[in-house]
Amino acid sequence: MAETAPYILIVDDQESDRRLLELAFQRASGLRIAALLDNGEETIAYLDGIGKFVDRAKYPLPSLLILNFKMPRMSGLDVLAWMRERSFPDLKVVILSGSLDAASRELALNMGAHLYWEKPMEFSGWLQIAKSVEKYLQGGN
Repeated sequence: MAETAPYILIVDDQESDRRLLELAFQRASGLRIAALLDNGEETIAYLDGIGKFVDRAKYPLPSLLILNFKMPRMSGLDVLAWMRERSFPDLKVVILSGSLDAASRELALNMGAHLYWEKPMEFSGWLQIAKSVEKYLQGGN
């Protein structure tokens, strides 16, 4: 999977969660991380290829967006709403949340998220997310 491995974009306002995901993907998958971002506004700029993200060789379009549900200024739902108005047919979106609230999960899935998972408490849970994401992108469930 080395040279053609899909890129993932990780967005979370918690640096520790971004770093845990980065480490989990490095250890448990062949996927490449396009960038680690900390807010929804940067996510939109990245996906739009504007500002510092204009160079697609340096900032490639991801195959998967891992997006935190709750973030200051612009939430994961705000990013999903923005994405609905644009065309990203090949971009899969995974929402990570601090809770498995059924209403929040349903709302995120109805707005275009493909998966909704609760953030794990242990590193083994982050590793499982990385493995599951890779399997999902390869066409598994």
